Amino acid sequence: MPNAGERSERDLKDVCIIGVDIQPGSSPFSASGAKYSVVVLKNNTIRQEFRDATIGKIVRLAWECGSANIAVDNIYELAPDKKTLIKLFEMFPESTEIIQVTAGEGGFRDLDELKRILGLEHENTSDPLSSARIIAYAASKGIGLRIKRKVVKTKIIVTRGRSVSHGGMSYNRYMRSIRAGILSVTKDIKKILDENKIDYDLYMRKSKGGLERSVFIVYATREELYGIVKPVRTKGVKVVVKPVSDILMGNELKERSSRPIIVGIDPGMTTGIALVDLDGRVIHASSYRSVDRSIILNIISQHGIPIAVATDVSQAPELVEKMAAQTGAILVTPPRDLDSNEKQKLVEKALSLNKGLYLKDSHVKDALASAFKALNMFSDKILEINRFVRRYNLREKLPFIVREVLSGRPVNEVVEKYINLEISGAKTASPVVEDRSHRRGHDSSDIQTLWQRVVELEAAIQSLQKQLADKDELIKNLELELKLSRNLKWSEECERKVYVLTNELNELRRSLEEKDRRIEDLLNKINHLALAFKGVADGSLLAIPRLKRPSDILGISSTRVKIVFLDEALVLDDKVTGYLKSNKTIVLTRRKPLTEQPVVILEYQPVVEFEEFVVVERKILEEGERMWTELERKKREEEFNRVVKMIEEYQAQRMKKLGVNSFDRSI
Repeated sequence: MPNAGERSERDLKDVCIIGVDIQPGSSPFSASGAKYSVVVLKNNTIRQEFRDATIGKIVRLAWECGSANIAVDNIYELAPDKKTLIKLFEMFPESTEIIQVTAGEGGFRDLDELKRILGLEHENTSDPLSSARIIAYAASKGIGLRIKRKVVKTKIIVTRGRSVSHGGMSYNRYMRSIRAGILSVTKDIKKILDENKIDYDLYMRKSKGGLERSVFIVYATREELYGIVKPVRTKGVKVVVKPVSDILMGNELKERSSRPIIVGIDPGMTTGIALVDLDGRVIHASSYRSVDRSIILNIISQHGIPIAVATDVSQAPELVEKMAAQTGAILVTPPRDLDSNEKQKLVEKALSLNKGLYLKDSHVKDALASAFKALNMFSDKILEINRFVRRYNLREKLPFIVREVLSGRPVNEVVEKYINLEISGAKTASPVVEDRSHRRGHDSSDIQTLWQRVVELEAAIQSLQKQLADKDELIKNLELELKLSRNLKWSEECERKVYVLTNELNELRRSLEEKDRRIEDLLNKINHLALAFKGVADGSLLAIPRLKRPSDILGISSTRVKIVFLDEALVLDDKVTGYLKSNKTIVLTRRKPLTEQPVVILEYQPVVEFEEFVVVERKILEEGERMWTELERKKREEEFNRVVKMIEEYQAQRMKKLGVNSFDRSI
């Protein structure tokens, strides 16, 4: 008959058994992947055999079989660790189980022993393919420990619907709308889960205008969420719903530590966890991405019993509150949020007590600061508790005594309770228990001493109660002072924020006024441009080339362009002047040259200016042509007068030479 946890042959009748044994020299740690010998067995008949098969081929064979179990002699031949094994499980069909044939409640059995049990003495265990046959036949007989995937949680991820490239005037506005959409969907899912009373943890990555991403760890299977939360994909937001699997490994059943510890938690997308014992020793300090409560609880329980769960803010986050409630520990929050200086001092104290301690990021530091702040708050009570515990040999009850004292009960009362429990346990114990108690040293004289101490404690209670009343009064006074100081701080903070917002408002107003002026200028230009186009269309205006330098005139067409606008015309060289004279080109400019030029240059302000041309009135062309005509007339007159003067000078010379006073013009 198979062991508990093993299946009968009848259950495995219609199931494919895929026997797997790793090839010599191959390893799942290898970057190229391990190679396996594989035997497919169904209804006690070998259907297929393979050498050098990959893990991918094993997965494909499982899907082809429909209902299949994977049999191995060592589960870690398939995957190097539990995390990778869970991922491998998710690749197989949902009903697939992995059977380790060498394990079971009967203890470890090697392949040689299984070979003898199954009557397969002809098989050679040094050959991987023969070993795979033995493994397959053993699993088909119901031998081995079954390991099955178990879906215990569901992860809901709310993120962007698609990636967005940088750039564009609308990028920031578009991103804000996406973040607002993620926030809205996150709120809707939270409301639905709350209405259905489904337990969950929520992690959010905040950003300007909303959320970048949110993750729900829901403590329910995917089937339980059908009809409640559905996968969604839109242009802006995507909701992914996927089950989170787990498997139970044999090494998880190890004995847990019973030492009392203080847990510091810094929740977020990356959660920092720090575990500190009552002597200030850091037991564990690390950070985890998208971790849920079950994982945190597993980490804590591996190292001790939590007496307090602490955070660094006065208003405890939801995750911290739930962890305190789930573990039965005291929730510890500081009277005000810890600032960076106080956190740094607490971390430095932790490092001084724990030489060589490595803190990998700010989340771990914040969690450690929270734990040490709680330790400082309760240090006096812890010292007092330790004295009683050592005196009355109550070390095993220390975590529970500390919890009750931190919850507000007097130390004496709690210690008295556990002393009575010890005494009543000793009185009602069976003979076997009495022998055990004797070995622990609880004889009748010890019991008498404990009873005497109880009487002393009762006498001390009244004194302690008076001291407690005095301390309550002191606490009330301190709370009043704290409230006043908080109000003052809040007032100063408000003033600072008002000052900042006022400056931002003034800056926005100035920016708005500047944009209004810019808009007005652009509107004026548009109006001028409209008038210019209309004028060009009806012929009252002309569009002419705009030139930057006088030398640019030499590059224009002399036959098509008769008038140009020149930005700078203070100095014209002979080459440019000659070109203008030969082509009778009219030049418009804002300032005429410093010296008079024998060309037509008019000072003129264009109607509309553009980069490469300006719009001018047509009459300026007519005026320029008139001026060129006038210059030509003056030039002809000057030429005529020069010729006449030359003739007169020649006549005067001839008369002087001939000795006459005048010529007879009648001849």
